[in-house]
Amino acid sequence: MTSTDAHERIPAGSGDERVRASEPIEHVASETFGWIHPDVATQSITRRGLRPRHRHLVAVALWLAAVSLAVSWFGPWAAPVALIAVVLGAIALFVRVGRAGLAWVAIGAACLALLFSAYWVRWILEQLPVAS
Repeated sequence: MTSTDAHERIPAGSGDERVRASEPIEHVASETFGWIHPDVATQSITRRGLRPRHRHLVAVALWLAAVSLAVSWFGPWAAPVALIAVVLGAIALFVRVGRAGLAWVAIGAACLALLFSAYWVRWILEQLPVAS
């Protein structure tokens, strides 16, 4: 692929021949893109800053899901951490940050940790004496 200067035009139907444009760039641009305001045509082109990407959101959700899954084997204390992992994974899917597959893995592992924590809560409640 070859690059062209701003003042060069490639005529239609030609291979790689370049013809020097005799008109100023503003005229060439107005033929190509329509009318351009003269104040805008003389301004230098600036790039907008890129929006900051939060790629670590999926990694944090996956880490919290793994920790909550490991802790949920020993007691119900992992439920709040698992809820945070589910929320972060859902935000990562909604905003489309990072890999969607890893976000789904984080959500799945956190839901599994919630199930294990719910089992522990049920087991603990069954062990409590019933007042009659």
